[in-house]
Order: sequence, then structure tokens, then C-alpha cells
Amino acid sequence: MVNFCVHELIYGLIIMTGSLNFGYSVEITSPLVPFFKTEWGISTMNTTWFNAILALFAVIGPFITTWMLNFLSRRLVFCILQVTTSVLYLIMLAASKKAFAVMTVMRALQGLVIGGVTSITPTMLVEAAPAGLTGFFGNLNRIGCVIGIIIMYLQGNWTVNTSKNATKWWSLEITCADINGVGAALIWICPETGKKAEEADNADSEQKKESVFQKQYLGKLLVGIAMMFIQQFSGVNAILTNLDENFKEVGAPLDSGIASTISVAAQLVAVFVSGFLVDWMGRRPLFCISCVGCGLMLIIFSLNYKFGWANWLSIVVIFVYMFFFGVALGPIPWFVVPELFPDSVRSMGASMISMGNQLFSFIVIFIFPWMKGDTDANGKVTSGIGLMWTCIVFAIVSILGAVFGFFFITEPNEKKDENLDWDDKKENNENKETNDVAV
Repeated sequence: MVNFCVHELIYGLIIMTGSLNFGYSVEITSPLVPFFKTEWGISTMNTTWFNAILALFAVIGPFITTWMLNFLSRRLVFCILQVTTSVLYLIMLAASKKAFAVMTVMRALQGLVIGGVTSITPTMLVEAAPAGLTGFFGNLNRIGCVIGIIIMYLQGNWTVNTSKNATKWWSLEITCADINGVGAALIWICPETGKKAEEADNADSEQKKESVFQKQYLGKLLVGIAMMFIQQFSGVNAILTNLDENFKEVGAPLDSGIASTISVAAQLVAVFVSGFLVDWMGRRPLFCISCVGCGLMLIIFSLNYKFGWANWLSIVVIFVYMFFFGVALGPIPWFVVPELFPDSVRSMGASMISMGNQLFSFIVIFIFPWMKGDTDANGKVTSGIGLMWTCIVFAIVSILGAVFGFFFITEPNEKKDENLDWDDKKENNENKETNDVAV
């Protein structure tokens, strides 16, 4: 029986501000990069590094956060991460055309923080969830990310849009800093979760130290990293961080900022739907459906770009793509990972898998402009493999992800999960043999 408490939902929404932080930190580049290129004359190489460097430094962030959790409570670490990000956004205001390096350096430092946010936020949401609602609360992580993305698209469309002579680039940084500050203040309303709460109750003061690198966790670790590989190489961050430019390139009939917002809003709807379906249908079927749907939409998008069927179709296809991504491929890997590990190794397990996610994200964001390449006035590809074949590559990974999910994703407390506990399985077999001999 599901026990639901409105207080726990409030706690979940407060923790979700960490997900908001992740969402707008990733997508703030979408309105800013075109502005920097057009108004400040920043080169493609420099804007690409500005775009991708957050994910590169976020690879290290989870381990810094895990180290901090050895000494500090989850709430305090969460507060420190949110406040630090706010300060870095405010320092960005000192940037200019001649001091663009300030933006890149601050974004790199933000990466260290965001890497920790992506590790601790999903874990805290799962730990704060009432019994039977870990799937719903786990989806709050993706809901927060999507809301953060939408805020950046909408605000960017009206304040940092060169086609409308809107050049208030600094407004985005102020918004992000303010919301982070609110999250840092409100987190103290929430009760402590996880290991520190148990230590406060003297429940596990004598608990034996464990390592996530033991053989019994190796299978779970590999499954988590593989899920993050599939998530990122479905092309979502490459598409999202360049969505304005992609819609302009395919000739979308709406203002590119509005078209981007409409498309991303589909993900928000999907995540809400997924929150109610995931604990009923299960992780595996939703993940497989999501992967296949994303793959098919990318194929249609690439063919429409190649053959020019209809300009409006690109908006519809990306809308449906975002819906399929939001149903499972986006949220499920984040909350399945904390479910895989016991509390003694959960932080390090989440950190390892978050590191993989950020590394894959950096690779995809960095190589996307070079894969897509350039086209001449006639639409002929002059460098790279072109937008069409780039989307096809991502589509293949997405569809293969469904095959992986069918065989390796397990439900909570499912017997099949024992296949991932290699040492436990071996030990159980040995104990069984010993008992048989004793008989």
C-alpha cells in the first residue's frame, strides 16, 4: 500500500531545485552562444568550449561531493553546492567581449559543482520518497531539469535574441543565481536523508566500511554506466544545446526560441506521465518503448531534413522525440542508479555513474558541431557527415538501447537482480553446497 504524505512531496519539490540548477546550467548556452557569436564575435571554437566545458569538469564533481559527504550531511553539501553555483553566476556578470575567458572559466568551475548536483539530487529524492513512490519521486529529478530548460528558452527568447535586438544576456545569470539561493535556503526545511540521518540515530555507527569497487557491485556499476551512455548518445544534449540553431537550419516556421520551448515542453508532460506509470508498468518496458520512440523520431527528423517534406514537421518530430525521451530515457537512469546500491556505497556508486554521464555528455556536445559540419548555399555538406547522418547515428544507439534495456534493466526487488550480484550469487551457491554436504 502506498503511503503518501504532503510533507514528503514538499521536501521532494525543494530538493528538486538542484535539478533546476542542472537544467538551466546545461541549457543556458542555447540562447547565449548565438548572441556571443553575433554580438561579441566569439569564434566557433571558443563557443564550443564554453558549451562543452561544463560537462568535462562535471566528471570530477561527483567525487568531490562524495568526499564532502564523508564529513558533512547531505543537506549541508546540497546547500554549499547551490550557493557556490549562485556565486559563480554572479561572477559571470564581469564578462565582456574582451574578457570572454571569464565566462569559460566560471562555466568550468560550475561543472565541478553541477557534477556533484547530478550525483546528490537523485539520491536525496529517492531517499525522501515514501514507500512505493520511489519512481514518482525519482521523476522529480527530470521534471526539475526540464523546467530549468524551459525557463532558459523562454527568458532567452525575450532577453537574449539578436533577431529581436534583445541583448540582456546578464538577465539569465541573475535568474539562475536567485533560484539557486532560494533552494539553498529552503533545503533546511527538509529532514536529513541517507547515511548521516542513520548515524544521528546511532543505527549504523558500527557498520562495516564497503567499497563500490567490490565484485558484487561491478555488474550494477556497468549497467548504470551503460544506461548513461545510451541516454547521452541518443543525442539529447547535442540537440538541446543547439536547438535554436537546428530549427533555423531546417527552416522551422515559428520563432526558433518558441519552437524550442514547445518541443522541450513535451518532455515535461512526458515526465509527469512517467511519474504515474513507472511504478505501475515497470522500468524495463517504459525504457524500451522510450528508446525505440526516440530512435524512430530521429530517423524521421533526418529524412525530413534531407528531403524537405515539410518545415512544420521538424517541430512535431522533436516534440514527439522529447516526449519519448521524457517518458523513460531521461528520468529512469537517474533514479534506477540509487536503487541499485545499498546506503553504504550509494554515494560513490552514484558518483561513478554520474561521472560517466557527464563524460559522455561532454563527448557528444563537443563532437556534435564537427559531426554536423557545414553546408554550402545549395545545402551540400562541405565538412563532417551532415545533420542527417549525425541524427541517424544517434538513432541507432537509441534503438540498440532498447535491446540492452530488455535484458539488463530490472525492477526493484526483482529476482533477476541477483544476476548482477556476482559475488553474492557465488557465495549463495557455496553456502548451498556446504549445507548439502552437512546434511
